Amino acid sequence: MPILCGHRLRDSTLNGIVDLTLPLYADVPVRPGDPGVVMDELRDIATEGYRLTHLSMGTHTGTHIDAPSHIVEAGDTLNNISFDVLVGPCCLVNVAGEPGSSIVLDDVIFHEDAIRSA
Repeated sequence: MPILCGHRLRDSTLNGIVDLTLPLYADVPVRPGDPGVVMDELRDIATEGYRLTHLSMGTHTGTHIDAPSHIVEAGDTLNNISFDVLVGPCCLVNVAGEPGSSIVLDDVIFHEDAIRSA
């Protein structure tokens, strides 16, 4: 995979915003002991004319942000964090390895120049 940084990642349909979240699905991997994703269809289009799904999952499921209150008793909760701090330049680099392998600091340092220029 090539290194893609800054303007080359832009999606013109989103006015230059690229959504980096991963898809959420019923058997998305979660940490051992964390609740999985449960999607219960409560209403369906065929019988009710609309779809209604009840979604249940842990707060650490899928792509997420940890609020300071996650580890600091008096820390801010997400409703006190401005969306602006979640948006900024991005750089996609390939740090893929063998299945089950970990990403280590050297994997990121290898792309440091591209990341800093993004």
